[in-house]
Amino acid sequence: MERVKWIDDARVIGILLIITGHTIDVTFGRTIFYAIYIVNVSIFFFLSGYLHRQKPIQKVISGGFDNLLLPYIITSVLMIIFSMIAVKRPNHFCSLIFQPFVKA
Repeated sequence: MERVKWIDDARVIGILLIITGHTIDVTFGRTIFYAIYIVNVSIFFFLSGYLHRQKPIQKVISGGFDNLLLPYIITSVLMIIFSMIAVKRPNHFCSLIFQPFVKA
């Protein structure tokens, strides 16, 4: 499938609006704050509907496993292991993480 420039541009605008929406505060301007959220969500809903194609259910399930469930499982297992290490040996765990960044 060939890339369509306006779709890529719309995705970039949507991503930038999401980043902006997460970094500004409501005190920046309530109207601007809500407008950013309304627009960025709408962009992704529109693009999702525009690019939607029917797929066999087996492909949807296997794609969901490969793209969503497998990374979730791997990340969860790693977080559980790191949390267990951090609880049992907090100073050792912190030194392992931050040692490369600290000059002696």
